[in-house]
Amino acid sequence: MTDVDSVESKLARAAEADEAEARRLLTEAREGIARLRERGDADADRLDALETDVEQRLRAVGERDAYDGGGVEGAATNPDDEDAP
Repeated sequence: MTDVDSVESKLARAAEADEAEARRLLTEAREGIARLRERGDADADRLDALETDVEQRLRAVGERDAYDGGGVEGAATNPDDEDAP
């Protein structure tokens, strides 16, 4: 059964996890929030705050991957390379 504590635990663990694990934990947290909303088991304002945190962290994970050099080097990273895509 999902409760606010388990959602918060997933958020905390996601902060220390690698990208794939963080995405999994954050997705599970998002699903847990949806279940809590359906059941009416938690304060709506608290769930809104948790949901905002989950969405921000998912974006951060995506940005972290983008800045870690996951892309192809091209003209933007090698402006002196005439053959760069």
